[in-house]
Amino acid sequence: MQVQAARLEQHGQELQIREIELAAPGDGEVLVDVAFAGVNPVDMYAAQGRVAPDGPVPRTLGTEGAGTVDGRAVLVRGHGIGTARDGLWAAAAVVPRVALIDIPDGVGLAQAAAMGVAGV
Repeated sequence: MQVQAARLEQHGQELQIREIELAAPGDGEVLVDVAFAGVNPVDMYAAQGRVAPDGPVPRTLGTEGAGTVDGRAVLVRGHGIGTARDGLWAAAAVVPRVALIDIPDGVGLAQAAAMGVAGV
């Protein structure tokens, strides 16, 4: 599956919007249709190489966000997303199932995406 993503090509350089190929989810992983992704200070630090300097490059940044998995609204965060593996600054992302948090009824995806560190 081809998606657009904000890619870190090299630490300290501007991000590039690229078409990337997403691998099919493996065991314990799911495909998230990303609706909104927060901008967390750790994303800036990762782009500078101050956090996860040994993480894969190029990679998609974005450590937290909200979207849907099989029609279910979820918050996605943690588990190396955006630092040790591709993140959520993309139209879709493959993430560990354990990184999903169900969004309560009445909370929109935009509001949920801002609930992590970016919202605090």
